[in-house]
Amino acid sequence: MATATATATIPTPILPSEPEPESHLRESSTTLNPTPISPKSLPDLLSTHSLSTYNCHICFSPPTNATMTPCGHVACGPCLFTAVKTALRRESMMMGGAM
Repeated sequence: MATATATATIPTPILPSEPEPESHLRESSTTLNPTPISPKSLPDLLSTHSLSTYNCHICFSPPTNATMTPCGHVACGPCLFTAVKTALRRESMMMGGAM
């Protein structure tokens, strides 16, 4: 009785010999160019993306002098300034110094 042996082949990924370092820049630059907004559609855009739809993450009210943090949160300028100043003062007090 003959037995058949199955051999499985594992596909090898095909990698380029040398990547083109600027090829991804050319591809992405076309996607980064925004489509111009017509002046007629601007009021519609602003009504759906108005800052009044956001709330400050500190005082929970619509932001005054809105400021966006690097992580994307929107807060009132004065609220954010006070929060950062308080955090720095608290950290200084915990370290034993005074501000």
